[in-house]
Amino acid sequence: MSKKKNILLQIILSLSIISLVIDLFVNENKSHIFVMIASILISLVITQLYLERKEMDRIKEESKEE
Repeated sequence: MSKKKNILLQIILSLSIISLVIDLFVNENKSHIFVMIASILISLVITQLYLERKEMDRIKEESKEE
């Protein structure tokens, strides 16, 4: 699960960085870069929390089976 989690986080981070770079080249207004960076960090935190919860659910199910 750890390998899948790392790959998923890397994909999300890569897509977020690509969208940030494209946005910087397309838009002339650079003041919203902090909002973009904050949205990247928030998406990473939400993904991390989701994956941890999924892992905890899996552990609970394994303990019920024993």
